[in-house]
Amino acid sequence: PFDSAKTVFRGAAGMFYDNVFTNIADNLQASAPNAATPQIFNTTTGRGTASWSGQFSTLNTNPLATNSVTSVVPNLRNPYTLQYNLSIEQQLPAAMSLTASYIGTRGVHLYALDFINPTIPGTSTRYVSTARGSVAVHDNTGDSEYSGASLDLQRKFRANALMRVVYTYGKAMDDVSDDYTTGNYSAYPQV
Repeated sequence: PFDSAKTVFRGAAGMFYDNVFTNIADNLQASAPNAATPQIFNTTTGRGTASWSGQFSTLNTNPLATNSVTSVVPNLRNPYTLQYNLSIEQQLPAAMSLTASYIGTRGVHLYALDFINPTIPGTSTRYVSTARGSVAVHDNTGDSEYSGASLDLQRKFRANALMRVVYTYGKAMDDVSDDYTTGNYSAYPQV
């Protein structure tokens, strides 16, 4: 079937780098020990807090051990994605063609948020170490992978009609879908 010049091979590969986005730096500067988080509570009934601006001088501006801390590993790297594909298309009789393809993507050194002092399961405010608040670290421990194969049978536009049937089988796995999910929950967990 390959000697009639009716077969096409296609392939491509690429490597794409991500950048360090400013939200990581913003979280660092807005957490302890760089920032304290004192609060003003309304101790009266009714709306608002009376003379709230006069309470600024009474606030403790020193960070507490129980304040939330966000940090970054010292060797944070730029994540990158590898993408690759390969396909073969064969022209068939009756203005039809069949294409078989493989598509792959791999995310390497993806951003993740690891909790050094996580909450106790079933609670939202009790931490493993009660002497500290939430301690989170941005790092590059995330990884993702997608592999897929597809078959595409199509009939070119002819006699005012066209036809296309495509079947795709794929598998996606990752261990961190979003850097800002609590606990790096994955949309596609590796089971």
